[in-house]
Amino acid sequence: MRSTRSIEKFLEGLKKAVFPDRYKEEAGKIYGLVAGEWQELTDDEIENLKESFKAQHLEDLKAFRPGEIEVKIVKDGEEEEKPLRSWPDGYYLYSDG
Repeated sequence: MRSTRSIEKFLEGLKKAVFPDRYKEEAGKIYGLVAGEWQELTDDEIENLKESFKAQHLEDLKAFRPGEIEVKIVKDGEEEEKPLRSWPDGYYLYSDG
């Protein structure tokens, strides 16, 4: 029964996924800009957004839909932007989404 609840919670998160336009970190908390307002995001909400994005990305790949990949080249002397959050599966959360 426990795994069924986990799947239900995951699917619920997929249905409600509204991706913020931008993100910021203040005092150790992450906020998302949704409809012009900064809203604090809990760890669960961030996880659900990441899983929703990941699922959407995989579906796009399976359906051969074009995707966007952004590549930034950091030159000598420039600082690389640090992610607000990173996961072991290779996904990162940056301030611009």
